[in-house]
Amino acid sequence: MATYNGEKYIREQIDSILNQSYPICELIIQDDCSTDSTASICREYESRFPHIHFFVNDHNLGFNENFRTAVMRATGDLIAISDQDDVWFPQKIERQVAAIGDYDICTSLVCRGTTTEDMTPDPYSDDIRVKTHVFRDILGHTILAKRGFLQCESNWRGTFIYDWSLTLHADWGNGMTKVNEPLVFHRSHEKSYTVIAQESRAHGKSLTAAYIHGLGCLRRMQRMPKFISHCRFIQENTADSSDSDIRTQHRFAELLMSQSLTGLLRLCILCMRNRKDIYNPPRKAQGLMGAFHGFFFPLYYAYYCYMVFE
Repeated sequence: MATYNGEKYIREQIDSILNQSYPICELIIQDDCSTDSTASICREYESRFPHIHFFVNDHNLGFNENFRTAVMRATGDLIAISDQDDVWFPQKIERQVAAIGDYDICTSLVCRGTTTEDMTPDPYSDDIRVKTHVFRDILGHTILAKRGFLQCESNWRGTFIYDWSLTLHADWGNGMTKVNEPLVFHRSHEKSYTVIAQESRAHGKSLTAAYIHGLGCLRRMQRMPKFISHCRFIQENTADSSDSDIRTQHRFAELLMSQSLTGLLRLCILCMRNRKDIYNPPRKAQGLMGAFHGFFFPLYYAYYCYMVFE
């Protein structure tokens, strides 16, 4: 668990981890120089439970490095990543341990909301379809993974968000599987990354607005260093693959970088042809409207996601 100023919700999350039906061998908590009472709360738990190990960074690392360095401390064969403000359902680890098999990663659905009383399942969370991982990642806080995979330094490098790097490296390695039921309550609150990103959309959430403003967002995104680096990373690591899904990842990344009208048309056609493998929810990829949505998917994607790359 990586923490930073999480005093409001951290007790609930630690308790949910301690109450797992599958006993955990250790809980590693690493704090990134919190200025609230997070550290004192964690030390209290550490004093009561011998298998809790609490660490404080010498200086602020940021969430990517905080998670990476915390994971490197783990000694178990399987490692689960935890946010500080979520709640694990009691069978989370048990279900994922049973499902992971030979895969690198096992993920799950999540419930969303502001409290456990108003939470609702998100049936489209954590899409494990390989082609879609050019456009979106799986949620890091749902991940249970093999220690050999998570403690491989190179799997944390590539794109700018740790869980996106892990997602892609799993695609190119032993793949991932999913428990198709909610195992985590993912809290939406005023300081969460998800809410901050959603609130910074420039033109609201209208689908019509996505088509109107999407091209401008795509062109803006194509000039962003993080987006350029993301696409180049995918291209470099998929060029020689014999897997058809990974070759499609390569082609997506290549065309997403193209600023020509011909490149945009090819990207739209490629998205339309692969709409059943990238559109979410998949049912909207059916029929004529599905083809329409698939063709304009690059504009829709750019409109809703360009802020992530800023």
